[in-house]
Amino acid sequence: PTQPGRAAGGRPQCTAMPDPSLTPTAATGRRACPLGPTVLRPRPFTNPHPQILRAVTSEVSIKAQGRRGRPVILPPGPNEATARQIGWFKAGMADAGFKAEAIEEALRQSWVMRQTVIADTDEIAMTEGLGYYRSMQAFRSAQSPGYRDMVMGDSAAALPRGLVVGAPDSVREHFVELAKLGIGGVALRLRVGPMPVAFSMNALRLFMNEIAPALPNNA
Repeated sequence: PTQPGRAAGGRPQCTAMPDPSLTPTAATGRRACPLGPTVLRPRPFTNPHPQILRAVTSEVSIKAQGRRGRPVILPPGPNEATARQIGWFKAGMADAGFKAEAIEEALRQSWVMRQTVIADTDEIAMTEGLGYYRSMQAFRSAQSPGYRDMVMGDSAAALPRGLVVGAPDSVREHFVELAKLGIGGVALRLRVGPMPVAFSMNALRLFMNEIAPALPNNA
């Protein structure tokens, strides 16, 4: 439907005003146009706006969003941590009186993030691929003392906590178990640090061809 004060094409619909100085004249043809609030084009399909997912990490923030019945984005980490966070989310919704069906639906609309290094073999993933991740950590640590302090433990570990690294056969079970937790989607970060595009594109191909088909219901 056309907005008030706008023509069918979205342009302001100009009308003559009582003020003689603004009345159309043969000399100038001036008209006064009503100005309303700025409207973005094209408008989103979802009315009044797309769904907003809030990224949360702590027990307090996850339960708070659960009590409001709001779907969330959970952080990267091992599946055990994700399962614990999902438990907090369900508990928050249950405390607020949401029924089981509403809780499961909110969880299906939620997402979890995963940082991954996937390659044709475990050796390539653990050497070349993990090297790109370490380079990213070193660069960000030089820029931010806070980030450096946060990842000091990861830098000393053979494998950073929560990072999924390996060939498809080695990491497939991680995603199968993740899908069983009931969360609606996973946001994969397949390119880290100075990783070449070809390396990350191959990781995407490996995931879609050799991991995705094994997920429950091809989730």
